[in-house]
Amino acid sequence: MVLTAIDFLNGLFSLIFVSVTIIVGLKIALKYFEIKQRIFLYIGLGWAGICSAWYPSSTSFLLYLITGSILEPVPYFFIGNVILHLSGTLFVMGVTEMVYKERQKIIVGIFVVIGIVYNIYFYYLLFTTPEAIGIVELFNSTYYGIVRYYLIFLIAVLYISVLLLARQSLKSNEPEIKWRGRLIIPALTCYLVGAISMLLLLRQ
Repeated sequence: MVLTAIDFLNGLFSLIFVSVTIIVGLKIALKYFEIKQRIFLYIGLGWAGICSAWYPSSTSFLLYLITGSILEPVPYFFIGNVILHLSGTLFVMGVTEMVYKERQKIIVGIFVVIGIVYNIYFYYLLFTTPEAIGIVELFNSTYYGIVRYYLIFLIAVLYISVLLLARQSLKSNEPEIKWRGRLIIPALTCYLVGAISMLLLLRQ
């Protein structure tokens, strides 16, 4: 199998994105042991895992570099979804520790129920008709139906959650924290547009 330049860059950027996201998430999580506030643990672990939709792409790229082969659809889909909802739940728990604390149980509870229903459906398809989940081509995947819309739902949750964190930062009296909030919004907007474009438009 011979890669084009675009295929190589796609796999490389996926690997870089996943690596940076995991490092940033773990650095945030480690703050818990220093400050003893659960919010850092929730948001750090959640952030490190919420990019797991890109784990199989980067894993497949590494596998190709080492062995010349790529992930088959079933392990590809499994790796991309196995911790996705748990990570999203941790992230939502972290955000609701800061904002909407009084509604945390309701918000997290709804999120968990959605995840349980989705995972039952997903694993049923994975072990019976994996081709109904989507297709895998080299380091990319195209998801179908509910799986695709669930990923869009998670991206929307991530976007709204980080916007809420940015708004809290903008209210701070510390100039450095305010600037972090100002930088988060455009960065996350670019991420949102790119992620949804990938899910909706790629190889349709």
